[in-house]
Amino acid sequence: MADMPFEASRIFVAAPLTVEELEDGLRLLDRGEIEADAFWDTNLAAFRQAMVAAIGETTGLLAGRLPYRWRRELEVQLEALRGYVEIVDLYMTRRDAAFNARLN
Repeated sequence: MADMPFEASRIFVAAPLTVEELEDGLRLLDRGEIEADAFWDTNLAAFRQAMVAAIGETTGLLAGRLPYRWRRELEVQLEALRGYVEIVDLYMTRRDAAFNARLN
């Protein structure tokens, strides 16, 4: 079962996946050296945590004075980051439901 980083019943909070870790993992996936399910099962909570941290940083940047072009680019990136978190949450919810269904 997946560890949701902000689940109230859990003490563990996943450390964010670094850019380097993500790049290395994606390279291994691309070369077929690791299976996608194995990679994401191991790193999904950390990936989600990295997206949440990026949302916080991007939101902080938007609070300051920025040229319109930069502000628009950050707003687009912020929307994409939120979309990634939603995708991860949906996947983890469905995976957990399937896991629980197998147990019952």
